[in-house]
Amino acid sequence: MKFTHREVEDITNRFASQNIVFEENLQIFEGIIVDNPVLVKCFSTNDKCFWSELMILSRVRHRNISNLVGYCYIDTSTFLLFDKPSGGSLDSHLQCDELAKNLSWNARWDIALAIRSCLRYLHEDCLDGPILHRSVSSCHIVFSHGSSPMLTEFSSAKSLKDCRSFNGNLSMDGPIDERCQPMKANGQLYPDVHAYGLFLLEPLTGQRVFDSTFVDWALPLLENGSLRQVMDPRLLVSGDAKEVFLWYPPHYYA
Repeated sequence: MKFTHREVEDITNRFASQNIVFEENLQIFEGIIVDNPVLVKCFSTNDKCFWSELMILSRVRHRNISNLVGYCYIDTSTFLLFDKPSGGSLDSHLQCDELAKNLSWNARWDIALAIRSCLRYLHEDCLDGPILHRSVSSCHIVFSHGSSPMLTEFSSAKSLKDCRSFNGNLSMDGPIDERCQPMKANGQLYPDVHAYGLFLLEPLTGQRVFDSTFVDWALPLLENGSLRQVMDPRLLVSGDAKEVFLWYPPHYYA
């Protein structure tokens, strides 16, 4: 849906400073459209990320991908409007002891499955060809519609429809195993596969995965089968944790 600049002004209360929810590389405002909370992402006119994100999100439809409400384009600035997540990011939950304790092993695994489903959709089922997200992490997974996880942040996503070398097939019907290896050979989708593997460490350990130091600590323990030593100590290793031992193959993080 296309919005006018006046409509965007009304939605954000004339871009009021108290409506700013993010301000680093760009500004993001919160607002309301007919009682529905939204986020308004602001771009400069010559920002290629606007057109890339708009083109990609306008043709993807998945229950666990952030919903693009609309856009606005004028001479001086451009905007993308999204449904506002109601529950914050997975990262914010994992960094808060109280919230992290409410994320059971089953809940964490359901999140991992949902994001895996997103990647399978992006890689295999998009009508215009595979899409590489390129930024999978707990910071870019938010909770909306109750506790449903949503994959966000498509500003660095890339469509592979024009890449003639693409011939991969990402099968994600069961535990991730040797079927990931063709992606390494092909190279096109490996960044997402690798990023997803690193992401899995976050709900598993409850810690952020920012550099190789953390992986260097966790990987030997996973390879040795010492999964309990890396599991988030804020949760008990109980019956619902048995799934964790089946779905974290150590070679996946390599």
